[in-house]
Amino acid sequence: MTVGEFSSPLLKGPNGKLKPGSGDIAAAVKKLRTVMDEASGKYRTADGKLK
Repeated sequence: MTVGEFSSPLLKGPNGKLKPGSGDIAAAVKKLRTVMDEASGKYRTADGKLK
């Protein structure tokens, strides 16, 4: 994936809408990056090709 649109999942947490300036959005982005990096490591080779 080159581009993904994740605004809805990032702007709504388990307790409702995330508030700007609270650090919640940055934490959600960090968590999403971690999950995407783990998936990439599982399904792609070092040069980016599918396994």
